[in-house]
Amino acid sequence: MSRSFEIHQEFPAPAQAVRAMMLDPSYIRERAERTGSISVTVDVRSATDEATDDDSTAIQITRVLPTSQAPAFASALLGDSITVTESQQWGPASPAGCRAAMDAAFGSLVRLQATITLTDAGAGCIAVTSAACKASVPLIGGKVEALVEQQLRDYLAYEVELAAAWLAGRA
Repeated sequence: MSRSFEIHQEFPAPAQAVRAMMLDPSYIRERAERTGSISVTVDVRSATDEATDDDSTAIQITRVLPTSQAPAFASALLGDSITVTESQQWGPASPAGCRAAMDAAFGSLVRLQATITLTDAGAGCIAVTSAACKASVPLIGGKVEALVEQQLRDYLAYEVELAAAWLAGRA
């Protein structure tokens, strides 16, 4: 069984500016480092770089995270660190906003799939992340999925703070 959930974020900039920030390798790297990554690699490939008229973008992010703060039940499974491999497929920006499909693997233990939707709202935008995660751990899979959900909620809450500072510095 998998765990489904939804997370809402409010950003102080229009969807197009937030999309551009989320595709910026410098922002991606800084976000990963500020959220505890031991190492991070980022590869951003825009379809426009490949001589097409489409403004879609593919992102590959690999992060190594320490597990020192993980609960005891998770620490026993993880060791000293876990590698998170994430891919995002961002569609083109439009006046209505934009969407991305995300897939992340937390080692071989958990898979997270999500859709991120950015929609303009007033002077800013709202991001809705609709996610489902599935742990491949017998007996405690539900606990692991709940942990991943809480970690993602904390990560995205912090991202709102980081993004506000990032966007203010770019204005």
